[in-house]
Amino acid sequence: MRSLFFYFPMMILSAVWIFGTGLIDFLIVPNLFQEISSTVEAGNLGAIYFSAFNKFEIIFALFLLTLSFKTGKKPAIICSILLTIIAIVYTFYLTPIIDKSGTVMESGNSDAMETFSQMHQLYAYTDSVKLILLVIVFGYCSYQVLQVRRGLR
Repeated sequence: MRSLFFYFPMMILSAVWIFGTGLIDFLIVPNLFQEISSTVEAGNLGAIYFSAFNKFEIIFALFLLTLSFKTGKKPAIICSILLTIIAIVYTFYLTPIIDKSGTVMESGNSDAMETFSQMHQLYAYTDSVKLILLVIVFGYCSYQVLQVRRGLR
């Protein structure tokens, strides 16, 4: 029963994180660019949303990391460490660079445009990796919870 105490919150937390990421990535930010006529304004607002969500991601990652260490299971620990690294890189490296290069890009600076494009692609790639890791954590924890419920653990 003790393992249920850690796996169930990890399962819920990973589901909330997946939902939040999907909401921001696939609904809120794309709608910004459809509804706001100025690409610059939409980009600035998108940067604010991503910056705020990145801070929540650090909190989510640290909770997952703490819970995964409590389980003592390597798959959960490895995924949680990677998710924590991604959240830190988002918050303190990628988002500030994208935001700054987006601001400089307004002046027509071609180097800023290239930097923006590269960092944006890297952000999208790591976001995909993050979602895959979250699905793995969710699936692993769901499996563990089902095993406990069935009396197999």
